[in-house]
Amino acid sequence: MASEIDSKIFQRTRDTIGKVIKKPPLQDKFLSRPPFRYLRDIILEVLRTTTFFKGLYSGKELDTKGEWDRDAKTSFLQKAIDVVVFTTGNPVKARPSKIVAGLEVN
Repeated sequence: MASEIDSKIFQRTRDTIGKVIKKPPLQDKFLSRPPFRYLRDIILEVLRTTTFFKGLYSGKELDTKGEWDRDAKTSFLQKAIDVVVFTTGNPVKARPSKIVAGLEVN
């Protein structure tokens, strides 16, 4: 069960990202421990509806159907993290390899 703090974070996420994307649904159960495909779908939907991430991904990275190995998933997430750090100027403590392994959700 999500804590009160998690609920506030989830609501803030819905309030901000939800203005930009309509799918995938921003549900607590996915936000609390997002699988790679969910994160990828969010990133690609942001790319589709805005200019954010434009030019960052190409080829297979834009394919929503294909199989992804661990290195491809890690690289995909690392690119998104790098752009967020560059854009905001704030460090992100997320480690893509741990996220892909399901060990870290930050």
